[in-house]
Amino acid sequence: MINDGTVLIVDDESESLRLLTGILSAEGYHVCPADCGELALAFVRTRVPDLILLDIHMPLMDGFEVCRQLKATETSEPFR
Repeated sequence: MINDGTVLIVDDESESLRLLTGILSAEGYHVCPADCGELALAFVRTRVPDLILLDIHMPLMDGFEVCRQLKATETSEPFR
C-alpha cells in the first residue's frame, strides 16, 4: 500500500518511536520521528504534517505544551 501522507510522531521513548515509525513506514506513510517537543515544533515550522501522534508525558516540554505552541503559530493554522 502506498500513502503519501506525512505523519509526525513525537515520543521520548525510543522503542515506541521506532515501533510506530516502522509500522507506518511499512504502510507507505512518510514518517518523521521526533524525540522531543522542540524537534517537533521545528519540523512543523518547515512542513505541516497530515497527522501528529503526540506523547503527552515527556520531559522538558510535555505534549500539552507542544499542542499549545502548535496552536499558537501561524504555520499550524490547520491545527486550530
